[in-house]
Order: sequence, then C-alpha cells, then structure tokens
Amino acid sequence: MSVEHDAEARLASLVNTHLREGNVLPFRKPKPKSATRPKPEPAISARVSINGTGNAAVVGSHNSVTINVRGAIKKVVAEVKPGETHITDHEAARLQQLVREVHQRTGKPFQHIWPMLLRKVDAPTYRLIRLEEFTRAESYLLHWIGSTVPADESEAESRARHTRYIKTNQRKMNKPDDELVHFLENRFGKTGLRECSVDELAIIRNELVARWRHTF
Repeated sequence: MSVEHDAEARLASLVNTHLREGNVLPFRKPKPKSATRPKPEPAISARVSINGTGNAAVVGSHNSVTINVRGAIKKVVAEVKPGETHITDHEAARLQQLVREVHQRTGKPFQHIWPMLLRKVDAPTYRLIRLEEFTRAESYLLHWIGSTVPADESEAESRARHTRYIKTNQRKMNKPDDELVHFLENRFGKTGLRECSVDELAIIRNELVARWRHTF
C-alpha cells in the first residue's frame, strides 16, 4: 500500500469518526437559487372627479365610481307683459281692491278668493290674467260683492244705494260732473247715472270712486 493511499484512508476514517460524534456536518451541494419573480407594480388608480351642476354628479377614486343623481326641478317663469298680453298695472290694482272688498264683506280668506277668481279666468296668477279677461274678472268680483247685499233689496233700492254712494263721494272730493260724464261715455256710452244698470253703477262705484279716493 502506498503512502498516498494510507493518507486518504486515514483522512476518511477521521471524517467518519467526527461525523458519528456530530462534530462535522456532511457537505451538501447547495441548491441553485430559484429566479426571483419581479414584484408586480401597483395598479395605477386614476382618480375621477366630475362635478356636475345639473341633475347628476360623478365622483370616483380607486377604480370605484359613485353617481349621485338628483331630480331636476324646473321652474318656469312666465313673462308678464302688462298692457300687451296681460292686464295693466292699474287693472291689477283694481282687482286687488275688489278682492279686499270681497274679503271685508264676506269674511272669506284671501286664500279662498284669489283661487276662485283665477279659475274663473283660467290664469295661474292674477298678473297673468289676459288683457281680454279683465272685464270678466272684474264683473265676477262685482257680482260677488253685490251678492252680499240683503236678498230682499229691490232693483230700485240697489240703484238708489249705488247712486247715493257715488254722488256723496263726488261732492266730498269736489269732483266735477264733467269727469263723471266722461267716464260714463267712454265706458258705457251713456251720459248720466239714471241710464246705468245696477251692475254699471257698481262698476262706477268700485272703479271711478275708488280712483277718486286713491288720488284725494
């Protein structure tokens, strides 16, 4: 046996002895490292923000979108054209005065009187009463006012009551006859109170005299 062989045998014996005693760990060829997987890049979350001023608003982030829908409320505003399509300012004031008188005579609330009048002339508000409907609106209120007098009052008594009221206020406010006659001719084609009906006397009382009292 050669010296080299003896040395290898002796080294092998020593290694085995130390292995049995736990002093030497067996050599193991390391496993090749597995290729490291690249970490996925975080998904890009685009922030969405759409602000609406109408009936919808959209706001979103992190791939979620919220849509808030609000019911659109449309308000239609009609254009008032006094003297062209609708009653004039003077006629509107006249109807207000008659409505107040109905309220005072009957005790009915304004919330009851105005809707009744507007239904009669088919208008949403009194300022939107059509120009050609003024006479109808006025007559309706005058009739309402007239219906508050005693039921047993005769036509002659009604005529006398209206005439007395007109003449009393004319003297009190020192209004000339010419002004009264001018109103009668333009409105009814008549020249004196005696020619007027009860309804016409009521119009004179509630329109001409009211105008006198307003400017007195």
